[in-house]
Amino acid sequence: MARLELKNHQVWQDLTEILQSLDANLLVQEHLDQCDYKVCGY
Repeated sequence: MARLELKNHQVWQDLTEILQSLDANLLVQEHLDQCDYKVCGY
């Protein structure tokens, strides 16, 4: 029987690459621009 270890699974490696490539500051800035600097519902 094959044993699957999620920590070594390709899905987690792909997700890690995506998350590392995100620019958090740019993401926040774009979010604030789109909601007209009104933060509610958090």
